[in-house]
Amino acid sequence: MAREGGRDYEIADDREEDIDVEAVISKTEKKYSDYINDDNLVHFNEIFDAARRTYSDPDVQKDWDVLFEDLETALQSADEDDIDSVLQGYARKANGLG
Repeated sequence: MAREGGRDYEIADDREEDIDVEAVISKTEKKYSDYINDDNLVHFNEIFDAARRTYSDPDVQKDWDVLFEDLETALQSADEDDIDSVLQGYARKANGLG
């Protein structure tokens, strides 16, 4: 709120709404919990660290949402032996968004 000439008026705020990146990561981590193990945790952490760096940027947020949706589909259709390879590929994609 600002005051000019005895009148109050609101200043438009064009900033994007703050995004709770940790809440998004936590939700995503829970969704993928069946796939996380000691062998591939490093790849999940790589993806989540990249999200921490850039998810709140409105220019790439939709790309992140698509990446997380595609990752879920890829994990669901992957054989157990292929999960590590899938995660490596998505870690590269995630780092590319950063």
